[in-house]
Amino acid sequence: MSALATSDFPLASSPATSELAATQEISRRAAGAQGYEEAIDAIFSLALAIPGVWRLSIEAAPGLVESLTFDRTAKSPPAHWVSVVAPVEAGLHCWGQLRIYFELSSEISGSPLRFARYAAQQIAALLDRAALVYQRDILRLQVSALTRRLETRKAVARAVGLIARRDGVSLKAALAQISSGARRQRRSLLFTAQSVIFMEAEGGDLRSPIFRRLLPAETTGSHLRP
Repeated sequence: MSALATSDFPLASSPATSELAATQEISRRAAGAQGYEEAIDAIFSLALAIPGVWRLSIEAAPGLVESLTFDRTAKSPPAHWVSVVAPVEAGLHCWGQLRIYFELSSEISGSPLRFARYAAQQIAALLDRAALVYQRDILRLQVSALTRRLETRKAVARAVGLIARRDGVSLKAALAQISSGARRQRRSLLFTAQSVIFMEAEGGDLRSPIFRRLLPAETTGSHLRP
């Protein structure tokens, strides 16, 4: 999962909005988000559009990379301000804490903790979902790698049997011949083994010139039975 960027630059000014309107829009953005970084930036922009709110930040939980810190400032600190903190967690992880800075006279001053908890929960849900997608992609890669290894083992075992029977050599020697041919041709073991199997299925002769290009010369030479 990529890390959140940290920036000290203020956001572009957004039209002022009420706490209720910002809450509704945050819910919509979080539900339909494609990327969590863009969604969090949108959530911060919406919160900063509430009159009196001038800064939001996410402080990463201990043990997480520092680049998960996310900080946005809309304007210079006012003369009189306070802040509230809410945990960024929604089930899977505690990602850190969200801090909202606002003026005492802002629209959010009536229920700052409730708003902070709601925004933090939406952000946590986004991060949880991104973590799940990342884990899913890792598992898919692992399954793909294991599937290919299994296919390679099965193909190589079958090709080794064919070479051993046709050449009259041991399975170990047949495997060495396939491995040497794969290295010489700069092909994978799977490709080389499948080529052997294909020729057998098509009734090809393993002593043919085509096959000699796949395996070393000694494989198709005097060791072959007439």
